Amino acid sequence: MLKKLSPIMIGLMIILLVACSESNSESTSGGDEEMNKKDQPVGKEAPEYNVIPFIEQLTFDANVKADENQVNVQFSLTNEAEKPVILGFSSSQLYEITIVNEAGETVYKYSEGQMFAQSLTTKDLKPGDQLEAKELVEKELPDGQYEARMTFLVATINDQPLESRPFQITKPFAIGEEVESNPDTGTDKEAANENSSQAGVSLDMVGEVFRNFTLTGENGQYKVTGEANVREGKFYYSVDDGHNVLIESKAVEVEKAAPEWSEFTIQMDIPKDQLPEQGALVMTIYQLDENGQPVNLNYVPLENFG
Repeated sequence: MLKKLSPIMIGLMIILLVACSESNSESTSGGDEEMNKKDQPVGKEAPEYNVIPFIEQLTFDANVKADENQVNVQFSLTNEAEKPVILGFSSSQLYEITIVNEAGETVYKYSEGQMFAQSLTTKDLKPGDQLEAKELVEKELPDGQYEARMTFLVATINDQPLESRPFQITKPFAIGEEVESNPDTGTDKEAANENSSQAGVSLDMVGEVFRNFTLTGENGQYKVTGEANVREGKFYYSVDDGHNVLIESKAVEVEKAAPEWSEFTIQMDIPKDQLPEQGALVMTIYQLDENGQPVNLNYVPLENFG
């Protein structure tokens, strides 16, 4: 019986040896490929670039008109650059509108009760093109002060992912009374740029919340000063290079709460081994709304590398 099985067993052993040999060959080949990939210089990988210039080439304009029975909300993004830009959205919902009262309570939300297709959506903006949003909110509101928060839900720019919501603006309006405003604040682009003392700082969307930025420092040592007009006397900031978060969200408390302006100073010390070899280091300053979501975001380019 054993003599009859021996040839069969020998054949099986040969097959197993051949299979193992091929497997080892493939493994070695795969290992070589992995080593080759590791040996390739970073510059030959898929190009990565800073999205901040693309953000800054888009101008955000907004207008809100209201009476006792309705609120007319209009806002737009305009491509001011000489090159086209592709905006990507994670669903068919392109924008969000939220209206809050003096107590910070949400009295209207555009997306509430609506259904949106959960499919990727893109909008191509050629130089000079606009992405517009218009909504007539037919809702009876009691007399008082309100804020309309308008956001374009852009998830990517030219296929580069965004870590936050830069295209967001808040406009105050009133029903039955005058809008409370600080004469020193403004949301138009010219006023924001005049207030900015640091070239490249974008204040287009948040002129009424942060102003008078200055930036000093390099190679991981930075000092940012400015003025804030924030609720509860608190705002937040973080720092990233577009791919990695170098400073997690930190709270900054100022002396006075809105509508008063307060000066602030932020010192940052980032280890040199964490700085990117290429790209931009960007500071994001923002507030949190009643749901803990970032609003009134402002991007402060700290330094370009490479």
